[in-house]
Amino acid sequence: QLADGVHKIMGSSHATVVVEMRDHLVVVEGPLYDARTAPVVQSIKDKFPNKPIRYVIPTHHHLDHAGGIRAFMATGATIVVPFSAKEFYSRVAKAPHTRKPDSLAKQPTGVIIEAFGGGPRILTDGQRRVEIHPLPLSHAEDLVVVYLPADKIIIEADQVRPRNGQVRPAPAVKEFIPALDKLNLDVVTIVGIHGDSATLQAARAAAQAAK
Repeated sequence: QLADGVHKIMGSSHATVVVEMRDHLVVVEGPLYDARTAPVVQSIKDKFPNKPIRYVIPTHHHLDHAGGIRAFMATGATIVVPFSAKEFYSRVAKAPHTRKPDSLAKQPTGVIIEAFGGGPRILTDGQRRVEIHPLPLSHAEDLVVVYLPADKIIIEADQVRPRNGQVRPAPAVKEFIPALDKLNLDVVTIVGIHGDSATLQAARAAAQAAK
């Protein structure tokens, strides 16, 4: 539990973050492949039997971060992505899986893909607010960060990779921090899809130390 109503489901290399809303759930990341993400979907349903998964936010389209997204598509959740990625996820939803049927092939459903642009997409239940901010970087044009203003948490993938509260200096961190600063968000904690968490101060120091 990262904060009240904010949970991180860990894996050997990638994580999925679940945010509790008043009557539904918002999920960040469906990584790797169906055999990894389908059990995560089931564990979420077991833990929150009265709250459906309404929205799923992939941080970007790379296979290791979106390869399991069809398991979430099979739940009927809306997939929220930037306009630049809508066609990609539409093709993912329609792709046949006949040799080894996955969750969506076994349970076909109408897949809803909501694309946004021109600024952040805000999800709210009137109490909690989840902000999805486009942050296109050299790593991926459709990269987004997810901001939880009440908790001052930013969820990111591949740029910071905090480990045990520490951030290693790297070109990706050096690129990430000024881009994040332009969003003008009140961030205290960075939560990585890889690794764990670190303070923004730790990431800023790593960016300054990077060559």
